[in-house]
Amino acid sequence: MIVCLDTNFLIDLLSNSPSAIEKARTLDKNRIAISVISFYELYFNAFRKNPSKFARYG
Repeated sequence: MIVCLDTNFLIDLLSNSPSAIEKARTLDKNRIAISVISFYELYFNAFRKNPSKFARYG
């Protein structure tokens, strides 16, 4: 079964939340996915916080 990770979980994981890290370690790295919506939300917020890092992308 493929597990689709939601944006809140990904934010927790990127923030080094111990519970998110513990949960992520239990997942099969070959059976996880994120939606295009989660990808966009993460990308958009990263861009908004530091636009100079993303200037070369458009």
